[in-house]
Amino acid sequence: MLLFNSEAQAQDMIVYDENKNLELIFKYNPYEKENSIPNIFISRMAKSQSKIRSYYNYKISTKSSFILKKKKNNKYQIIIKIDSSKIEGNFNYKSFNFKNIIIPSNVYLTYNLVELNSNTKTLEQIIIPITKPDVILFDSLFTDSTKVGAYGLANEKLNYSYSENKKEDFEKAIINIDTYYKEGKKLDDINNEISKLNINNIDKIQLQSIDMKYLAKRYHKLKMSEYASSLSLATTDPAGIYYSYITTGELIDSLNNRYQELAKQLDSLLYAKAMVLSDSNNALAIKYFNKSLQVNPNNVSSIYQLALLDFKSGKLLKAEKKLYKILSITQNEIKANELANKTYVSMLDKAIEWNNEENYNESLNLLNEAKKFCKENSKVIVCNTKQEKSIQAAYYGMYISYVSIAGASIQSGKLKMTEDYLNTAYNYQQDNPQAIENTKEVDALYNLLVTEYLRNSLEAKNNFEKKKAEKLFAKADSISNKHSLNDASTFITEVRRKLNDNRVERLIAKEEPKFKTEFAPSKKATIKTKPTKLDPISSAQKDYKKHLKNGLIYLSYNRYKLAYPEFKEAQLICQQYYIKADDSLNSYTKQSLKPLILENIKEGELAAWGGKYKSAKIILKYAKKEAGNNGLKDDIEINNALDKLSSKINNRNNAIVSTRFNEKMQKARNSIEFKDFVSAERFCKDAIKIAKNNPQVNLNIDYPNGILKKYTKAIEFQSIYNDAMNHCVDNNADDAIRLFITADSLYKTESLTKYGLKANSFVLFISKCNSQTMTEYGIEFALTQNNIEDAYRIWKKSNEHEIAINNKLAISCISSIAKQDKITNKNGSKKFLFNHRFGDSKYFNSYKKYYYKSFKK
Repeated sequence: MLLFNSEAQAQDMIVYDENKNLELIFKYNPYEKENSIPNIFISRMAKSQSKIRSYYNYKISTKSSFILKKKKNNKYQIIIKIDSSKIEGNFNYKSFNFKNIIIPSNVYLTYNLVELNSNTKTLEQIIIPITKPDVILFDSLFTDSTKVGAYGLANEKLNYSYSENKKEDFEKAIINIDTYYKEGKKLDDINNEISKLNINNIDKIQLQSIDMKYLAKRYHKLKMSEYASSLSLATTDPAGIYYSYITTGELIDSLNNRYQELAKQLDSLLYAKAMVLSDSNNALAIKYFNKSLQVNPNNVSSIYQLALLDFKSGKLLKAEKKLYKILSITQNEIKANELANKTYVSMLDKAIEWNNEENYNESLNLLNEAKKFCKENSKVIVCNTKQEKSIQAAYYGMYISYVSIAGASIQSGKLKMTEDYLNTAYNYQQDNPQAIENTKEVDALYNLLVTEYLRNSLEAKNNFEKKKAEKLFAKADSISNKHSLNDASTFITEVRRKLNDNRVERLIAKEEPKFKTEFAPSKKATIKTKPTKLDPISSAQKDYKKHLKNGLIYLSYNRYKLAYPEFKEAQLICQQYYIKADDSLNSYTKQSLKPLILENIKEGELAAWGGKYKSAKIILKYAKKEAGNNGLKDDIEINNALDKLSSKINNRNNAIVSTRFNEKMQKARNSIEFKDFVSAERFCKDAIKIAKNNPQVNLNIDYPNGILKKYTKAIEFQSIYNDAMNHCVDNNADDAIRLFITADSLYKTESLTKYGLKANSFVLFISKCNSQTMTEYGIEFALTQNNIEDAYRIWKKSNEHEIAINNKLAISCISSIAKQDKITNKNGSKKFLFNHRFGDSKYFNSYKKYYYKSFKK
């Protein structure tokens, strides 16, 4: 309030004194631009409230007094007092209050200062800080230089202006509100999924832990925190979505922690459940013990219970294997140590039982395992003296078994088999001399074997098969020398002499040698015969007829596996000796081979059914080869069976390919749902590659191609923007901004909002980079583009993120801001404008002098 002394007041003359209520009414004005903020706001309101556009308005009003005084020396004093100001109207949109955004950036009280003699009008204006409805007093002096004028006031009214960033804030708020409710639906879905989880379900804890991570990933894709401050959601949350967002985040963190705790003790939980089931359902208990071990392979309690169950069911080797595991972890488990001793003793008892049953091979395996078990765990297991005795008994039993088989083989004329088993028995005795003290049984059989080889040698000599005779004699001589068979030496000398005799004669033993008899035949044991001419063709024909006869006998009894080799041998003899085969031989061969091929194909089908596709393919290959080589290539039944097997193999292969293709497309669809078009492109290309590499499979290649075509621009935009962000992270400012401008231009020209994509402003892009280099470069770029508001907002956001810029750039930026404020607010107060922009920030106040200095220029 201004005070004047009485002398001064006496000389003043009031020439104008008026009290006025001024109003500024905002309503939809078809004559204004559609993109004016009042029109935009009212149109937006009309979308949510029927017909509101036709009658909606809001107003700003003031109570003001105007006084014009004439003073001495041709001076005039203007006193304008604004007693009160208020804003009225409905500013709610979708439960959000838009008052602070809708009111103009600047409200002016304007009036004309009129020179009455010449009717010259001068427009004057005062900025009203409408958001602070305090009493405002304007007091101004001016001098009439003409000294003849008379002045008055006229046309008092309110006016307004909006800054460009006001409109951007409004549009951003609208988008954020729409997103607020959309994200509310997504949040509801996440909460519904969380509510389905049962943290007490032991069977699914690991699976639900994975589900929890997926839900957390979905949650963190929500953008609520990015626009929470712009909508003041901490204080204004009309639908409670932000509160739900915060509590859901806390719940997810809590559940994740809980699942991690449960995962650490999951093996114990599964063990406890298995123990409850072990009284009633062993099979299910075993399942849960094994689940416990999947979580913690070293859970001694679970291993012990499984070993105990194996022991009780007589599976000693399985029990031993599990006990090995326990004893490798700890030897302090009393129950496990006791069970190890019991298992060891039971293994010995079982081996002794098998020895008595002459099951020496199984007995030896078990005894050797028991010996190893005892030796490696000697601190726990007490080795039994009957262990070594049982092992020696088993070795001797194995030795006698080999000798018995050799004796039976020589009696049936199978000399090669006899020699093999004798060698095995002999080696067995050499390896285990303590268990097998002498080899008289083996020596006796070796003598018989040598005798038989010598007799066959003489027979070959009589049949003019000199090489065969020499070969058989050499074998007999070798065996005799190796094993020091003195009993056979006389017969060997006699046969050597006969083989070297040039006269042709047959040497036939008078009697067959018998087991445990004298081996050197007397001279009376052989007779001389007339030489006979060897006829190989006759011999071959005899063999051919023998094999053909045997094959027909086997074929008559449907013994195809025995018949087929006989017929094949008969065919081979015909080919080698140019013997004419029976007309029906090929038919017989096919009759015996066809069932074998069909049986083999059935085995292939069984392999395919069991998932052994590699085996099935091998069977298919060789079945085709056998059919082709034996004239069955065109057999309908075989071809049908081959086609059926091939179809099963191909169907499985096709199913695998289809599964891989569908998995890629599912990932592509999920990526599109989350607006990750770059990943969707990668998955679609993978699916296309699978389809092209497998043309035999009916895959819908048009589907991934269609997605790539539909989202081409979205993919291009996102790829460019991602590249920009990568350069941004690397502080490669030139490329980052160039790519951002390209992406922003593409977004605007291609209308990518239909794909749910949101464009980031240049300010937001620089802020996301969150680095000093990018912040400084962004401010410099904005200043060079004369985009002062962007430079101001980048600087302001960098201060919020505690990113300092260099002093020179800060001075340049604030100077540019001051110059722009001077232009857009000609009569504005620099102090008011600075406070309006920067508030009482200590950081920005340090640059206030540069703002004031530039504002005066």
